[in-house]
Amino acid sequence: HKNLLQILVAVSGQVKIHMETPQGATYDFLLDHPTKGLYVPSLHWRTLQMSHNAVLLCLASEVYSEEDYIREYDTFKQ
Repeated sequence: HKNLLQILVAVSGQVKIHMETPQGATYDFLLDHPTKGLYVPSLHWRTLQMSHNAVLLCLASEVYSEEDYIREYDTFKQ
């Protein structure tokens, strides 16, 4: 996202998150309990790997806007 901020919570199952900063640093996180949350700043690329029973809750700072999405990795890298 260009502007949106998020908090992700796995309310069921497990979610593995691989995140990359605009500077290229990478981080891996595991959400496996509903008491854990992950803050995702704007302009961070992330990929999610969800277990078969995963339910992911996303708390967002803004209402949905298609214009805020960065859909292609190459665009993110620019």
